[in-house]
This record gives sequence, structure tokens and C-alpha cells, in this order.
Amino acid sequence: MTRIDLNEWTLSGSGYFGSSYFNKSDDSVLLKMLKPEFPFSMIEEEFRMASLVHSMGIPSSKPFELVTDGKSFGAIYQRFSDKVSYARKVGQSPELIESLARDLAALVRKLHSTPCSPENFPNVKDRLHNAILADDFRDEEFKCRAIKLLESLPDGRTCIHGDLHFGKFRKPAGDGVVQPDEALFRLHHRRAAGDGLGHGGQTEHRVPRH
Repeated sequence: MTRIDLNEWTLSGSGYFGSSYFNKSDDSVLLKMLKPEFPFSMIEEEFRMASLVHSMGIPSSKPFELVTDGKSFGAIYQRFSDKVSYARKVGQSPELIESLARDLAALVRKLHSTPCSPENFPNVKDRLHNAILADDFRDEEFKCRAIKLLESLPDGRTCIHGDLHFGKFRKPAGDGVVQPDEALFRLHHRRAAGDGLGHGGQTEHRVPRH
């Protein structure tokens, strides 16, 4: 595994799991570093998924290599330096929100109709099932209703983005193909797991009706 020096990178943003960086001498790459408390297996799985997604022809950042700074683990990805996120684009030009929403909806529809292998991609139902059981803020009656609904949903064989919102997709400055900012996709079912539960926390899994 390649060892890096963070002094050669400029911090671009931080979140719950870690931070992202731009390279000071190469604007074609992006570094994502986990916080030290998170294990190597987390970035290793993300890198594996990103490699699979990119190999499927879905427009996404190409993963290059796994790295460490000696304290935490990360990965280097292709950076689209000429593109801005949809969230920033809307902020800069709010009058474009309708056309941007149509562009994004078209990409999401493409993603949600792309077949993916059950051997390589985990089922989102399993992830949600575990999340429901681990939720300390819901009573057992609610958990039972949630799991019953979840288990009633048919399995699908197409992709879903694991954290879908306006900030996770990028658009070129001019005309071109929109690009997912992160490549995390999972098998999805045909209805949102949050339907009927009185809770909107899973809205990123809603699939447009075609």
C-alpha cells in the first residue's frame, strides 16, 4: 500500500467518516481519507464497490489506489476539476433548478435501471434490516412493523445510490454527461423502504415510477 504525505494535499471538505483532499500539484486526483478510528476494511470495501461500478460503465470517478498516511487509510480517485456539484450549481444559478432537476432525474433513472450482480453488490434490504434492529430510538412495535414491511418487498437486480442527494452528483461547466460524485450502489427493491412508516429517513431510496 502506498504511503502518502498529507502535506502534499489541500483539505477540501470533511464529514462524519473522514475528509477529502485535492492534490497540490495534480488537479486530476482526489484523496478520501477515513478518520483514524475507522478500519481499513471500510475504505477497502468502498474502493471495491467503486471499481465495480466504474467497470460497469456507469459514469463515476475512477478509483486509482488505496493509501495510508501511517495513521489512517484512504483512497485516491479521479477528480473532475471542471465540474461542480448540482447543489452548488443550484446555489449559483437558482433559475436553472428545473433543468438541473430533469438532468439529475434522468441520471438517477439510468442508475436505478442498471443491472448489477447479487454476488458483488449487497442487498439494501439487509442493510436496512440491520439498521432497524440497531435503532435505539424506536420501540419494538415500530421495529416489528418496519421489518414486516421490509420483508414484504420483492428483491430487485438493479443498482441504487447509497446516499442520493443533489450534492453527490457533479455536472460539467458546459454540456456533457453528469457524473456521480461517489460510487456506492446497492441492489434495490421497487418501493421505498420508508413507505407507510411515517418516517422520511430513507427518501434517498425512492425510485421514480416509469
